[in-house]
Amino acid sequence: MILTEILFSFDTEDFTCDESNDAILEQARILHDAGIRANFNLVGYEAKALVAHRRTDVLEELKNHTVSFHTLAHSIHPDVNEYTDIESYEQAINLLQLQECRGIGMVEAATGKTPLAVCPPGNCLSYASMYFYAEQGMRLYVGSLFDTPNGDGVYYCNGFHTNYDMGLETLFFDTPDYDVHRLLDSIAGRKRVVLYNHPNMVEHSDFWDMVNYYRGNLRPFGDWLCAPRRSAEQISLYYFRLRELIDALQSDSRFVITDADTLIKSAMDKASFRRVSKTQLPAIQNALSAHFSWVNEPVSLSVCDCFYAAKHFMDRDTDYIPGDVHGFLQQPEGIRQPVTLTADEIHALAGTTDPASFLPPYFISSAGKIGPADLLFAMLEVAQGAKTVTLQPREQQCDYSHYPYLGKIDMSGSWVHTPDFKDRYLSDRLRLQAWTIRPEE
Repeated sequence: MILTEILFSFDTEDFTCDESNDAILEQARILHDAGIRANFNLVGYEAKALVAHRRTDVLEELKNHTVSFHTLAHSIHPDVNEYTDIESYEQAINLLQLQECRGIGMVEAATGKTPLAVCPPGNCLSYASMYFYAEQGMRLYVGSLFDTPNGDGVYYCNGFHTNYDMGLETLFFDTPDYDVHRLLDSIAGRKRVVLYNHPNMVEHSDFWDMVNYYRGNLRPFGDWLCAPRRSAEQISLYYFRLRELIDALQSDSRFVITDADTLIKSAMDKASFRRVSKTQLPAIQNALSAHFSWVNEPVSLSVCDCFYAAKHFMDRDTDYIPGDVHGFLQQPEGIRQPVTLTADEIHALAGTTDPASFLPPYFISSAGKIGPADLLFAMLEVAQGAKTVTLQPREQQCDYSHYPYLGKIDMSGSWVHTPDFKDRYLSDRLRLQAWTIRPEE
């Protein structure tokens, strides 16, 4: 029987109203009393506010749980999407370092813990931030753009991405005829389910940023409004249903409750065990030729992994160990008619690439432009002994239709973003990282 992993995750973000901290405390205690380590995604300014409000009770209780990062300022404008939606990736990274490193420091100072995971607020799905967080050691990305129906994770942009599945405030407050056993029956058999909550929404009937930061900075910093309070009966109902859910999960043999640290270790261990041998190249080439996308057999590889494995084996016979990779910043362009290249020229073109950098949209050969997919298949041939290679026109972008939301995402005019946020680069560049995708094994 497949055990469904359950992760409890809390977006701990409301630095405007101390009442919300009571819900952090109560839920942390309930879960700890049940022997559960939950994941608290902490905003930098909220970590600072907990110290300022002298909420040592909350900070002490968080020691029993994992702490992840939820950006420096959440919805203060410009938010992460707004300030990274620029053409220059390097400038976006510089801005992230200025902002987000401050927030990470605030979380570490308040909790004594270094975050190993990150949860994006709203739909702040900036490709630049994904690479940045991974470089900072946060390899688990909780809440993502991959709509996997079975709850499987996805390796992407050098991190392991999970779904953000079901909001507890929605289930407990807004679901007609809510029944805990029907809920468990509906999620049993999945790989993983992340049950999340915004503690602010236990105490209040609206989000804190809707009254302070919706579509703009509505209030001066520090002069905030608290969202409308829920009734005492509603708050009591929430905690009753949370305890009921925990009891039901723990008594149901179809489920196992996990934590973020365990999930990170499992995902990274699986990634570290991957090795590619030269004898596997024909199988990899056949898989890519049959379906230009990630490869599941004989080893789990993204298209970028395949690209750098082929480059490696043109000069070496030793096993290739995949590592961090990057996709594109511009739409790749391929050949439009057959092209023949020598092995020496293919070697020279491959030598211009580096997995620490983004792949160029095309390469300039003696025959003109050739695309990155063209070069990938050429390198596979040379690595297997070819002296010349004749290439045929092919699609340069890999197939990512398995993840429909990635294909249609457009973040402009959404969430609490300002009207000035036009999503000129972010959604397109998320798609341009598809060469880094590989599903969870």
